[in-house]
Amino acid sequence: MIFESLWPLALLAAVPVVIILYLLKPKGKDYRISSNLLWERLVKNQQSRTFLEKFIHNILMYLQLLILLLLILALMSPYLRSREESRENVVLVLDTSGSMQHDAGEGRMRIEEAIRQARDLIASSEDTAFSVVTSDCRGVNLLAVGVKDKSRLYAVLEQITCCDGPGDLQSAESVVETLLGADEETGEASAEVIVFTDGSGAEEAAGYAEFFDARIMVMGGAVSNVANNFLSYSDASEVSDAVREEEAGQEQGRAVICASSLTNYSDGDAQVEISLYEGKELLEIRQLTIGSGETSLCFFREFVWQGEPLRSEISSVKFDGRSDSDSLAADNVAYAVPDRESEMEAVLIGEGNTYLEKAYQAAAGMPLTKVKSESQLQDGSQALRIYDAGTDGLWQEEASALVFGAGGETGTAERVLLTVSDCDLTAGLSSFTIGVNETKVYEIPQWGTGFLWAGEQCAGYYGEHDGVKSVVVGFDIRESDFPLKAEFPIFISNALQYLGDTSLLAQQIYTAGDRVLFHPQAEFDVSTLTAETDRAGLYEVQAGELTEQYVVRFDTAGESDGRLTAEGTVPDNEYSSRLVKKQLRNVLLVLALVLLAAEWVLYVRQMRHYSKFYLAVRLIGAAMILLALLGVTVSKRSGVNTTVFLVDLSGSNEQNLPAMEAYLEEALQEMPGNNQYGIVTFGKDSLVEQFLTTENHFTQIMSLPDKTATNFEDAMSRALAMLPSDGAGRVVILTDGRETRGTIANTASALASGDVELLAYMYEVNQGQDAYIENVELPGYLYQGDAYSMTVTAESNYETDAQIQIWMGTMQLQSYDVHLSRGENQFRFRQEVMGENIESFEVRVAAAGDTCQENNSYFAYSVVDSVPKVLLVSGMNEDSSQFENLLRSANCNYQRVSAINAPDALQDMLEYKSIILENVYLSDLPEGFLEHIETYVKDYG
Repeated sequence: MIFESLWPLALLAAVPVVIILYLLKPKGKDYRISSNLLWERLVKNQQSRTFLEKFIHNILMYLQLLILLLLILALMSPYLRSREESRENVVLVLDTSGSMQHDAGEGRMRIEEAIRQARDLIASSEDTAFSVVTSDCRGVNLLAVGVKDKSRLYAVLEQITCCDGPGDLQSAESVVETLLGADEETGEASAEVIVFTDGSGAEEAAGYAEFFDARIMVMGGAVSNVANNFLSYSDASEVSDAVREEEAGQEQGRAVICASSLTNYSDGDAQVEISLYEGKELLEIRQLTIGSGETSLCFFREFVWQGEPLRSEISSVKFDGRSDSDSLAADNVAYAVPDRESEMEAVLIGEGNTYLEKAYQAAAGMPLTKVKSESQLQDGSQALRIYDAGTDGLWQEEASALVFGAGGETGTAERVLLTVSDCDLTAGLSSFTIGVNETKVYEIPQWGTGFLWAGEQCAGYYGEHDGVKSVVVGFDIRESDFPLKAEFPIFISNALQYLGDTSLLAQQIYTAGDRVLFHPQAEFDVSTLTAETDRAGLYEVQAGELTEQYVVRFDTAGESDGRLTAEGTVPDNEYSSRLVKKQLRNVLLVLALVLLAAEWVLYVRQMRHYSKFYLAVRLIGAAMILLALLGVTVSKRSGVNTTVFLVDLSGSNEQNLPAMEAYLEEALQEMPGNNQYGIVTFGKDSLVEQFLTTENHFTQIMSLPDKTATNFEDAMSRALAMLPSDGAGRVVILTDGRETRGTIANTASALASGDVELLAYMYEVNQGQDAYIENVELPGYLYQGDAYSMTVTAESNYETDAQIQIWMGTMQLQSYDVHLSRGENQFRFRQEVMGENIESFEVRVAAAGDTCQENNSYFAYSVVDSVPKVLLVSGMNEDSSQFENLLRSANCNYQRVSAINAPDALQDMLEYKSIILENVYLSDLPEGFLEHIETYVKDYG
């Protein structure tokens, strides 16, 4: 047995005091009695007894002495030491992704089980500082840093909730590294890292075991679950007479058919009930059986939809051969809302264009109206305009329009390969190129965004100006291969959606963790809007008079499968058995409380009466013992106050270094003698300039962090790790306030849990001229011989001419003269693959008058693979020359065979990245090809 403190032994001086009190004889009172013979005998008996015999049988005294000794032992805080040594600092990392909401048994979710184990660990530890970090689709949150107060830690754990999206434990590694780094630099014992996750996050958590020697605690075993992936609807093509009559009787109804996608994540068949609601009205209940691992669409009867939100909900889930129930409730409900308003009606202005007419009909489901001039349109027509090439003189910028070959060009480019940017108009499309004979090139308007590029020249742009949307394409599609590409009708559909969309939300369906996108509004600043996506459900967002609904879906693809299991580095029972300190104080307090009750009963029986004073004394003693058992404590700060100064030495604030040094010198001279301070310098990373000390001398800042960014979150984490838990803490930030990395809001909970005061001293910055490379984008994977587009984003706070240089190692490959405007500038350069395994570049900007050179370079790379082989299987007696020309122009390594000669072995089929079938009859293909084609697509596709 080990005692944490020995000062309570001084209370043993109270033992002889109790004995003396029992030896004292109270002064008697004289009474008249009839005889004293009995009293004379009593006096003789008392005089014949020894000193010890006078109180040896007084049980009350012994009980009181025993109670006193038990209380003294409890004050000494005895404990038994376990097998392993304790760490003074522990970092708890909790995975709060959607899968942590699965049932872990005994009616608890996995996250609840993790919190319970973390709480038990805190309760069993003494004088241990805990830090708490959570990670999920909402990001990394630092909830506590170096907190020893158990009540505060319990309150922090109670606040933890899961999101309905994916986890990201890897992103929390940098925060854990910061906490550990602070301990190492102060010379304290290294912190122990404990990660609580489940089978879905165990793979990501493995990095903690490797880098931090962390203990990985895996919550829950394999469970069965049925997920409601989504609810969708479409207009009913065949409507019953009853529904048709109901639709005719409704002013705003439409006949629709709804379907819910359900997936069975279990090892047996699942029987489920699924209900469909419109608002609060129940429309239909269906029962179905889903095979193990299968996804099934449940179609409901057609009905007249009045526009209220739709909801499908699964219930009564039963699994064949298993007694367990559905393990996850968060993915049982799915929502659908009416499509956002979008005007798809359009008119083609020109002589007619078959390509545009066919693409429009495929996108809108209706024929395209054609007119030769706008004068033929009805007055007040709100139809979208599509201007064919050659009609640019007719383009009136008064209505939303898609314009081909528009005027206003700055030049032309001939026989070029156009590259396409990722944007609203190319949503859902992978990177592709367009070959054109001739295209106009433009200077992008201030309100526009370029999306078509002939090298670094813009051949197409789009945007909104004065409430009118425009999409401008610089070439005649007849003089290009664009209409022959599968991307063409998708582009036309996206363009029409963009032009006709007047809604607030860019889309209405999100997966938990996604960012809500808004369309610009003329009368409202959408940058001020916030929208929640961390939990699945139906939400509303309002901007001025506009109110729209959106749906957040549970990430069923990544978080609903509860069958994933993994082994942690420490089993639950082994970890609980290694608790460092087994406290005996509560056992002693309980025993003292029981003896106190017995002492009172014995006292009443002996005295046959009792004083209210004695009763009050015993009740107060019992109440104090009960409060101690309940863990009630009085929080007391030490007299030492601690201040950590965070000094921003990023490039934007470096010029204020002399002023910040002067402030530190003055503040330290005025600091009370019993206070201590520390100094942390930061930029992109953070460094400890001065560890905690009471010495008030200061000369100058000596450490040099990375100046290329300003990361408040990293600096705040390091400062919180330096603050002792038993004293008042304060963090003072000296900065210009320009945060470029991390989010300081993620440390708000840690500041609150530690009662840390946060102050900021803001400096004005006379920023010099600065031009730098913000980003370089190029395809992640390339093939040998490919031509591709490199997008360079350059930022500048002044207007100047500059040069964009592309380097590979020590060799400069290319140099481009450009003009930088204030703000963001984007350039696209055509490149060709030169390497065999990897394309690695350094992109530099050289601008006249640039006063900051540290941020002028940016490194980017792309993996280079061999050209994929493509097999073209043509039908019997088919002319495949057109397909061959397309494959040849796309630089594909292809081979053409007739249907009868198609490969019939899976191994031969796997030699090809893709197989294209052109007008092939099923009967012409070999049996082996048909047998293996499903495996080729599903397992190797």
